Amino acid sequence: MKETFDIVRFGKYLLTDIKSLFIRRGISLVGFSLAGIAANIVVLLFNLALGDEYSAWDVTTRTVLFFCCCAFATILVPVRQYGIITDKRKGAEYLLLPASLLEKFLSLVIVSVVVIPVFFCVAYIGADGLWSLLDKTYDETLFAFLIQENNLPLIKFNFDELSFLAYDDIASFILVFVLGGLFFKKSKIGKTFLVLLGIWIVLGIAAIALLDNGSLFNIISEDQLPLVDNINDAVILLLLLAGIWFRMKKIQL
Repeated sequence: MKETFDIVRFGKYLLTDIKSLFIRRGISLVGFSLAGIAANIVVLLFNLALGDEYSAWDVTTRTVLFFCCCAFATILVPVRQYGIITDKRKGAEYLLLPASLLEKFLSLVIVSVVVIPVFFCVAYIGADGLWSLLDKTYDETLFAFLIQENNLPLIKFNFDELSFLAYDDIASFILVFVLGGLFFKKSKIGKTFLVLLGIWIVLGIAAIALLDNGSLFNIISEDQLPLVDNINDAVILLLLLAGIWFRMKKIQL
């Protein structure tokens, strides 16, 4: 197999990778996407059993549940889909697929940070909208609250204001667990979380030290914070992509 990028072959491989995602992880992904509806049904059943008056959860509560399910879906599904690469038996099948390293790398990134989050959001918010047609106790649909009122961090691309929940942050959040899934053979998510926790503690201590002596404000002005934040996000994202690339390259060899 030539290790050169072929756009036609890549297109076919990407489609195959997406099909594999829904064959292997479709039930999990759909399950997370329908968790909001399931929660409403459980509330309805409890109210019927207790003889209480039923009322759907308000949009704020349903939004919190949406982001919780989104976090679980975007962490668990990519790690389980691509974490098998480190398995000697299951990983061999992946390594023998007729595609170059670059094609496999791009497909992994696209499926992890685009296909899975987009499918989840569309399915979850769409299911919420359909349920609202049956449930007249809804105060507001997630579509109206998140999309029309622009309260969804996934679609905020504001480079003029400081934003800690832009899409690059979401992508980095997903890829850090994908990278952990490629490095660790067992307890992939747990070990990745512990490594992140250690990094956060070290960075937190360093940040407190800089804030205490005021050196941070001597280097960076308030007007420069948005630019620094965007550069920081870009560097983290590039480091994660580089880590995934070299890890996949090592596995390939």
